[in-house]
Parts: sequence; structure tokens; C-alpha cells
Amino acid sequence: MNSKSVRILTVLSLMFALMTFSVPSQADLASEIESLKKEQERVREEKSEQAKSVDTATAEANELTEALKALNEQVNAQQAKINAAEKLSEQTEERGEAAKQEAVVIEQRITELESELAELAIKGFKDRSIQTEIPALSGDNSSEAVAKSRLSKTAARSELEAAEDLKQSKADLEAVVAQGANAKSELETLKVRLDEEKKKLEEARDAQAKVAQEAEDRLEDELAEAAVLDDRDKALADSIREKNNPVAKQTDIANRNRSSSGGGSTPAPAGPPSGKIVKVTNYAGQTIEVDSSIAANVQAMFDDSAAAGLKLGGWGYRSGQRQIELRIQNCGGNSNYAIYQKPSSSCRPPTARPGRSNHERGLAIDITSGGSTIKSRNSAAFKWLKANAGKYGLKNLPSEPWHWSVNGN
Repeated sequence: MNSKSVRILTVLSLMFALMTFSVPSQADLASEIESLKKEQERVREEKSEQAKSVDTATAEANELTEALKALNEQVNAQQAKINAAEKLSEQTEERGEAAKQEAVVIEQRITELESELAELAIKGFKDRSIQTEIPALSGDNSSEAVAKSRLSKTAARSELEAAEDLKQSKADLEAVVAQGANAKSELETLKVRLDEEKKKLEEARDAQAKVAQEAEDRLEDELAEAAVLDDRDKALADSIREKNNPVAKQTDIANRNRSSSGGGSTPAPAGPPSGKIVKVTNYAGQTIEVDSSIAANVQAMFDDSAAAGLKLGGWGYRSGQRQIELRIQNCGGNSNYAIYQKPSSSCRPPTARPGRSNHERGLAIDITSGGSTIKSRNSAAFKWLKANAGKYGLKNLPSEPWHWSVNGN
């Protein structure tokens, strides 16, 4: 076959292919544009509602974050008290050692005083014995009487002073020992109490941190859904512009009424995320982008739901690059912390962290029924998904009837 014959066959093949499709009429395009506008209106209403949900979630996250901050400050203040008590404990130990040394000195003094007192007692006894042997003094011997009286008083006073000194020394010893013991006991009691209070504060802080993180995660989910709705709005606007383009009206070849296979295909186990984004097609020939690891299952779900009389569609993958740009813009710069770690509620406006949403990995779908987001758990679409989505590897996020992903997040 020569080249001319090949060209003729090629042209004939193209003509035959064109004849198998129908070019949409003006009325068809007008109807489709009208449907797109209605869907855009619904999406914008959802965006408005989602914005309110984001505001509520942001306020909750901020409130819990402030409460957590206050608890952290209390824990830090309690730790400061414990540190002060430990320092006081060290000082008390030092004073205790000094008190022990002082007690040793006092004990030595007591021993000396007891010895001195014993000597005085013996001396006093001898002096009194001597006095009893002195003859009665006459009035002429008055100096001897005075000396005798002075000697007796001196001995008694010395014994009394020594006894008082001994008594005071013993009291001082008891006071030193008691003071050291009491200070140590009181300090140990204080440390136990401070440790218990700190433990309670830490438990409260940890519980608060968990609640705050859950609130932050909810905010991330709300922000991710807001981003998906924003993408939907933009995509619908692009579609409307394209349909209104005169060239597009002439070249838009229809395959929008694709019938479902309806074969009740058996889903295969999904492998790990591949990072490769592919397209699956719903009942109306509309494409949804998902990770290739779940594409077969999602396609089977759309086919089977169409066979069950449901008109399911939805939105799946969205690029994370825009999220990075928004984080740089709203979260304080292009540092690793600002982009990937800073809490979304701390950004102005609140901005989800890149990679936190399953949409950014192609592992989640916001499912629509008849073109509208599934809002009710009593709807036929939700009931069918609840009964069947599990075998396709998808789970529902409890707070959002429309959101289905590989892990329910």
C-alpha cells in the first residue's frame, strides 16, 4: 500500500470517527451552561457555609490554645516553686549540718557544766561541813561571821548559776535539734505537696493539649474542605467560560452521557499511595482525579453506584503547591516552621498545613449526588455509601457526610 492510499484511509477513518459522535447543539450547550451556573451557585453557598464553619473552628482552636498557654504558664510557675523548695532544701541541709556542729558544742558544754556542777556540789558540801565545825561566834568576832555568811552564799550562788546554765544549754540543744527536724519535715511536706500540684497541672495540661490538637485537626479539615470548594468554584467558572467560547461550542464533542458499566466489579485491595494522580470517570463522563493506588476501586464504586441508580460525582485531588504559597503568605514567611509546623489557627487568616489533607495526596473524595454535595445522612446516596464504601476502601469523616477517604480523615 502506497503513501497516498494510507493518507486516504487515514482521512476516511477520521471522518468515520467524527460521524460516530454528535456535535452538541446550541440548546444543549445552553442547558449545560445553565446547569454549571446552578452548580456554581450551590458551591458558592457551600463556600459561605464552610467559611462560617472555619470561623467557628478557628475561634474554638484559639480559645483552647490560649487555655493551654495559661496551663503551661501555671506548670512553669509550679516548677519554679519546686526549684525554690529544692534550693531551700539545700540551704536547710546546710543549716542542719551547722546545727549538728552546734549540738556537739552544746553537748560538750553540758558535759563540762555537769562536771563543774558536781565539783561545786562537793565543794559546797565541804564548805557546809566546815561551817558546822566552826564554834558559835561571839559578838566580838563579827568579821568572822560575815566571812562565813559570804562563803555560804557564794557556794550556793555558784551552784545555782551552774545549774541554770546547764538547764539553758539543754534547752538550747533541744531547740536546735527540734528546729532542724521541724524544718526538714516541713520542707519535705512542702515538696510533696508541690509535686502533687505539679502532677495535677501537668495532667490538666496534657488533657488540654489533646483537646487543643483535636480542635486544630478539625480546623485543618474545615480549611481543607474550604480549599476544595474554592477549587470547585474556580473549575466551574473555567468550564462556564469555556462553554461560552464560540470555538468551544463548535468543537465540544459530546461523550457526556456515558453509560455506566454496571457490572458489579469486584474491588481490588488498594496498595500504598503511589504519588501518581490519575483520572476516573463518573456516570456522566465527568472526571475525578485520585491517586493511582485507589483509582480502580473508586472507578468500581462509581460504576456500581450508577448501576444502583445513583448519580454520584465529586472532587478528589488538589495540588498542595497553592497551599505552600498561602502558608508563606499567611503564616510568616518561608521557613520550614512557617510552612509545615506552625498551627493553622496562628496564621492570619488561618491556613491549613500542606500535606495535612488527604485531598492533597489524592486519597479523599468529596462526593456529590446529582451534582450537589451530600449533606444529609438520611439521603439515599449516603446510605448507599455507608453500606458499600468500605469494600472500595473508603471511610467517612463523621463530621462531613460528603467526605470519604482511605482512613476517614
